[in-house]
This record gives sequence, C-alpha cells and structure tokens, in this order.
Amino acid sequence: MKTQIRLFTLLVIVVTLFSSGCMPRSYQEDISKTKKSHYNNHLKSSNTENFVYRVAKDSSKVTFKATKIYLATVQGSFTEFSGTIELNKSGKLSSIEGVISVDSINTNDKERDEKLLGPGYFNNKKFTEITFRSKAVTKSSIKATLSIKGIEKDLDFQIEEFAANENQVHFTLSSVVNKEEFSLNGFMSLLIFNDIEVYAKIVATRLN
Repeated sequence: MKTQIRLFTLLVIVVTLFSSGCMPRSYQEDISKTKKSHYNNHLKSSNTENFVYRVAKDSSKVTFKATKIYLATVQGSFTEFSGTIELNKSGKLSSIEGVISVDSINTNDKERDEKLLGPGYFNNKKFTEITFRSKAVTKSSIKATLSIKGIEKDLDFQIEEFAANENQVHFTLSSVVNKEEFSLNGFMSLLIFNDIEVYAKIVATRLN
C-alpha cells in the first residue's frame, strides 16, 4: 500500500512539473531552441548589414495565364530566371530584383512559343530579358517596375505566404499584366483578353 502511495505521489509531481510550466530551465531552453529552428520568421537582428538571399531556380517558378475571348485558357512559364531578395536588419522584406530569360518561355506548344518569341510579342531577337525591380515594399504588397520589350511600367504585386529563417526565405507574388501596355499584340492577339495573370513562387537561399 505504501509503495502504491509513493508511486502515485511521484506521478503527481511529474505531471505537475510538465503541465504547469514549471519544467526545469534547461528543458525549457531546449524546447525554445527547437521551436526557433522549425518555425520561419525567426531571424536574429543584424547590427551591420541586411540579409541577402539568392533565388533558387529549382525550387521556384514563374508562370502566367492568358484567357481567350471564348474563355479557353493558355498557361505557360519561364524556366530560366535569377534574382536576389533582401531583408532589412529586422528581418522584413525590403527589396527584390529579378531577371527572366525571354527565350525560356514554355506553353507546351512549340509552334505557339515560336510565335510568342516573334516581333509582335516578346521579340527575343531584340529584347532578351524581362526585368523586375521593387520600388516600395509593404507587408502585403510590392510596387515594382516591370520591363518588357524595353517598356517600363510600375505594377502592384500581392505578397502571400511570406516566411523567412536564417537560411531561407519563401513567398508568392501575383499580379495582372495588361499585354497592350507592353506592346504584346502580335498575330491573333485580338482573341486574347488584355489582362494576363502572372504568378511567382519564390524560394531563396541565404548568401551572407
């Protein structure tokens, strides 16, 4: 009987320690460290420089979707791109710069891709890159200068799913591009609505 009482008392002590927040200090510190290593947005403040990340092409993607007047859609992507992401000393997104190779366009239709690379659309013989440069960044959006065919326009991009840690940052960007504003008006362009949906999933790894 005494043995049972001792076991019961020991069990009560153990449960109390682990359920009331009175666990040993060393154990609490270990739990805290584990949480920080598995949750994003836990960057240690830097007193000297911003955090710089390079876009990981294999983990990222840049896509677009066009809708024809009879409501069929054409989806495509650019497979060659690069970029840098910068977070300020507090770990908040501060700037993005990116470059896309026009030649890497892919709509899963070789003939259509060749037309899109022609003079009426992207004109890859003269304009080889699309560039993206942020001008203003908030928690939920970015105002950026987009350059296509040498034409620059300031557009608003929505930011979603932003997260960062010591080694990696990831988020998504989305916006709508008016093809007429960038002179993307080649053959059969009248059969396509002007608004082209663009989307980017960005994963970048720490440089500094």
